[in-house]
Amino acid sequence: MTPRFCRPGLLWLSPALVLVNLILFFLVMSFFISASGQSPGTLTKDLRVGDSLPASTHSYLTHYGGQPNEGKIILLDFWATWCSPCIAMIPKVQALQEEFARDIAIIPVTYQSEAEVNSFLARLKRQKGYSIQVSMIVKDSLLHSLFAHTSLPHYVWISPKGKVLAITDHSEVNATTIQRLLQQETLTLKEKRDEPKVAYQKQKPFVFEENGAKVSNLLYHSLATGYVPGLSGGISFQAEDSLKGPRITCRNIDIKTLYKWAYGERKDFFHRNRIEVSVRDSLPLLFQIDDFKTWMKSHTYGYELQLLKGASEAQLFATMREDLKRLFPYKVSLQIKPRRCYVLSQTSSSQKFKSKGGTSKVAFDCFDGQGIWLANDSFSKLLSNLNGYYQQNSRLPFTDGTNYQGKVDLKLQCSLSSLDDLNKALADYDLAFEEKEVLVSVLVIEDKP
Repeated sequence: MTPRFCRPGLLWLSPALVLVNLILFFLVMSFFISASGQSPGTLTKDLRVGDSLPASTHSYLTHYGGQPNEGKIILLDFWATWCSPCIAMIPKVQALQEEFARDIAIIPVTYQSEAEVNSFLARLKRQKGYSIQVSMIVKDSLLHSLFAHTSLPHYVWISPKGKVLAITDHSEVNATTIQRLLQQETLTLKEKRDEPKVAYQKQKPFVFEENGAKVSNLLYHSLATGYVPGLSGGISFQAEDSLKGPRITCRNIDIKTLYKWAYGERKDFFHRNRIEVSVRDSLPLLFQIDDFKTWMKSHTYGYELQLLKGASEAQLFATMREDLKRLFPYKVSLQIKPRRCYVLSQTSSSQKFKSKGGTSKVAFDCFDGQGIWLANDSFSKLLSNLNGYYQQNSRLPFTDGTNYQGKVDLKLQCSLSSLDDLNKALADYDLAFEEKEVLVSVLVIEDKP
């Protein structure tokens, strides 16, 4: 798979879920984190190609990680634990560091805390069993200011004398680039230039007040925009409060994902084999990986709907579906069709999972950083999180075939990303996911007549 760009906030679904189908394939490891906090140096401006680092910052980097880096090219690798393309690049970056250890120092940099990074990497190590040790900078603010960016991965190439040689995406991070730099060739690398970041406060309506105009008397609105440069993509939902009804906000989101939310209503996640696209021109509906940024500018949208107090969540999504009918030239419907799925099935009639009552509780990653605890809640919470997050790259979707309508109690101390581990834990409740062909609702997108 070719890594793409990530923007903070692009991954989102109802609590603990993730929206966009950016595939998380982790060849993972545990890192040795040797420093945290802000690097030394004084910020004077956002550095570009040809500029020089402040002397104190360059000195810090050349002595970073306990190894002298004088005379080496330094490659700053800006990453985050939520960025799957960053994680996908780690084995490649590690291999390059080992191959060119005498000539280059690759330093991963993240704004996240040591605790966040350690927890994330420990969980991945348990699940995958990989262990690679790389020194990294955590909880950084200065380097992020010196090299401002709004998408990841982001790479900054620095000469042994502290001059910025290049700022690139992942495509230039390879042995050929490094060899040519070491031979002191004059390179013309494609520069990664992110759009300026737009401040956005999700607790306030989209495009108003700090995002636009006054909202003190705004009780209802429905609006749509084209792509907004620099605004991180994502979807957020806010329930009814004491003054206003429910609200949904979509920022730089593709058409197909808008339909998935409008018809899924935060309850159903439409796996790729539960979506049929039958249109003359599929370009607006299908991600173009080779030129994702260009495609995004023409085929993603902003949308926000705020209903009056007293309106239900079901009314919100019904209104959203009507808005989408007006906005786009497609006929969309839910149709019952046969599909192969992983079906949650009872292996006996014991109903060991039947709830004993009490307070409803849903907790994820609560058993040494993994698993799920459902108390007096429904199977749907497990299934929606599997489809939307833990198994979002699964070959097949997960669905409920138990026909059980009541509340359940489940404690699954396992990796939710592993079907085998999941089934071993479910066996205690006489449950299992079995691959079957079943009738499920399919989101069908067609051209309007």
